[in-house]
Amino acid sequence: MNSSTLDDRQGKTMRQSAKAFHRSKRTRRAGFTVLEVLISMVIIVIGFAAIFALLLQGTASERAAVDTTNAAILAASVFDDVSAKYLTLYYDDNNNGTPDLLETSNVGGPPPAALAELPKMRGYQYTIHFSQAVPQDMERRYRAVFVTVQVFWRARGDGYSKTWHRVIYPVLPDVINVESIEKMAT
Repeated sequence: MNSSTLDDRQGKTMRQSAKAFHRSKRTRRAGFTVLEVLISMVIIVIGFAAIFALLLQGTASERAAVDTTNAAILAASVFDDVSAKYLTLYYDDNNNGTPDLLETSNVGGPPPAALAELPKMRGYQYTIHFSQAVPQDMERRYRAVFVTVQVFWRARGDGYSKTWHRVIYPVLPDVINVESIEKMAT
């Protein structure tokens, strides 16, 4: 064997090994390592956890908004009812701040028909409190009644309440004098 053939073989072998080395290097660069895949999975899991937490917070906020809206609707209904039916259901002749028909100290309690007429909403209770402002020199029929409605409800095992205030001016027909109204008109 001559030396040139040996050199050719060694050169060929070196070229083949160099090609194989470059090929293997390219093959390693074409894929992802396990570490890269793990890091990307951790980032994706953290992102999904953040999205899930936001969804839970949004759901809780939506429920709180629904409860507060329902309580406000009930309070508005009570205010409208007090304005419309002050003399029949909500009068407070003893001026203790509670409608006389709703006081627990009444012997017979409110009549069943009166209870059926009161505004109701399932899952919500309320209390009504009155404060009357009757200046000494003003006729009784012009008095302002400060109405406070506090609504109570339970959500997720906790008790919540919200309070609303409104001033109403009930016209009391038992003290309206038709002749005085005619005089004021002329």
